[in-house]
Amino acid sequence: DMAADCKKALHGSMLTASNMDKTRSGVDALTYDMQKVKSEFNELAMVVRAQGKAAAAQARSRTPGSAPGAADSELANDLPIMEPFGAPVSTMLTVNAKNGPCYTINEAMREAKVGDKIILTPGKYTESLRMTRPMQIIGEGHVSDITIETSGRDTFVFETEFGVLSNVSLRQRGTGFWNCVDVVMGQLNLEGCDISSQSLTCV
Repeated sequence: DMAADCKKALHGSMLTASNMDKTRSGVDALTYDMQKVKSEFNELAMVVRAQGKAAAAQARSRTPGSAPGAADSELANDLPIMEPFGAPVSTMLTVNAKNGPCYTINEAMREAKVGDKIILTPGKYTESLRMTRPMQIIGEGHVSDITIETSGRDTFVFETEFGVLSNVSLRQRGTGFWNCVDVVMGQLNLEGCDISSQSLTCV
């Protein structure tokens, strides 16, 4: 009997190690895919820039002897306006229930653009959150002083490519079939958070 129990324990350990290897392989594959997409995007950016320079030269050649301003004006009419390439400029939004400028987290999330950072000042925020585009939500102060709490629904739903939720306490109160943190898709980085649920799972 002891030998059989040892074999079962060993088999279970082998399965756990196998599952960990599969998970690690999946993460490595996802990282490789993200790097590949980034590389392809940078290559496309270089092509578009080269096409823009060629179009500018062509526009100037169509108006020989004209002033530079005329060629630039003609080029402006021929080419679409494009946003500059490079890393997006992120901004920081502060949430303070008494003094603003954002009085609720949901208000800040509606205003936030991709990559923006939302800073939560100490306080209790009774609201349900849904992150649908990449951003960061960070508590300012001790984790126990920043609480996001709700009842009768999921406290935090994540459904975007990536995001950060850091240094906050998350509470799901009451009964029912609700989660405290529900990751529908993507990669959510939970950093230094205190999470509890009286209903279904914490995460």
